[in-house]
Amino acid sequence: MGTTRELVAGMALGHVGSSASIADLATERSPEADQCRKFLTPAILATLESFDWPEATSYVTLALVEETPNGDWDFSYRYPSGMVKVRRIVTELGRLDPNPPPFRVGLDAQGLLVYTNEAEVVVECTADISARLSIFPALLVDAVSWKLAEYIAPALSRVKGIMDVVKGGYLMSLDRARVKAAQEQQQEREPEADHIRARD
Repeated sequence: MGTTRELVAGMALGHVGSSASIADLATERSPEADQCRKFLTPAILATLESFDWPEATSYVTLALVEETPNGDWDFSYRYPSGMVKVRRIVTELGRLDPNPPPFRVGLDAQGLLVYTNEAEVVVECTADISARLSIFPALLVDAVSWKLAEYIAPALSRVKGIMDVVKGGYLMSLDRARVKAAQEQQQEREPEADHIRARD
C-alpha cells in the first residue's frame, strides 16, 4: 500500500506536537482535518517547486503561440499543462551545457507562456504529481509533511518556537533529497570547449 493523504496529515500533526489522528481526510470534520485538507495540495505543490525531484521529471515539447511576440523575445510558447515548474530548455549538450538558452515565463489572455529565442523547444519540467501521492518516494513524503506542518502550525500548535522547528525540518528533508538525487544518477562527462568541438 502506498502513501495516503491520512499518513501525510498524521506526520504533519506529529511535527507540530499534536497527538490527533485522522481516519479519513475527505470526510472527517475536526480542526486538524480541516487544516490538513485545506493545505495538503498547496504543501505538495510548494515542495515540488522547491527542488528538482527526479521522480517528478518530465520532458515536454512546447506548442508555439507566436513568433516575435514582443521586442524582447523571438518566440512565445504555451506553458506546458500539468507542470509546476519549467527547469531548463534541452540542448544537444544536455544538462551540462555551459550556456543554456535563456527563457522567461509570462502570461497572455489564455494562460502562462514561455518566452525564448529558441525554435522547436523541448523543456525539462517538474510535473504536477500531487494527485499521485501513492507513488511519492519517502523523502518527498517527508518533505511534504514538514511543509504541511509549517502551514498548519499557526492554527493548531501552541508549542513555543514551532515554526522554526518545522521550517528546519523541511530544509533538512530537502538536503537529504539533494544528496540522494546526486547519488542516483550517471555522472556525465564535462562538455568540450568550443574550440575543441570546432576541430571535429
